[in-house]
Amino acid sequence: MFGGVATVALAPFLPVGLPILVAALGMLFGLSPTDAETSHVDTDGAP
Repeated sequence: MFGGVATVALAPFLPVGLPILVAALGMLFGLSPTDAETSHVDTDGAP
């Protein structure tokens, strides 16, 4: 939750670093739904 709020709050300031920020917050909080989906898609090999 906090990661999502922080991401949304920093989105207009760091649009380019948004995915990096989400990944970093996910690793720190141990909860990364977006990162999990990205990893699943990457593992699946789908574009």
